[in-house]
Amino acid sequence: MYGDTFNDENFEVGISEKGTVAMANKGPNSNGSQFFVTFRSWQFLDNMHVGFGQVVGKESLAFLDKLAEIEVDNDGLTPKKRIKIVDCQAKEVKKYKIQRRASVDQDKFE
Repeated sequence: MYGDTFNDENFEVGISEKGTVAMANKGPNSNGSQFFVTFRSWQFLDNMHVGFGQVVGKESLAFLDKLAEIEVDNDGLTPKKRIKIVDCQAKEVKKYKIQRRASVDQDKFE
């Protein structure tokens, strides 16, 4: 869609909530097709990764909790077991407004 990589759009959404969806990158303005979902607040990633969404709903958040229970390597990030998503669905949900960040202390998704 954008070529190999594309520039950071903005850093208005912080990485401060469980379920935040953000772009993975290799440094400034190097976004590609990969993204990550957080299991907890990772505010140290603010201004380094573009947050653009939020996992919502009890079932989806419960699924994140199950994923977070999987044992990881010493790096604290790599699962010891391979995780393979074999099916997924996009469901129509009511719109959720992502509150823009005025300060790190005010990061919150509605």
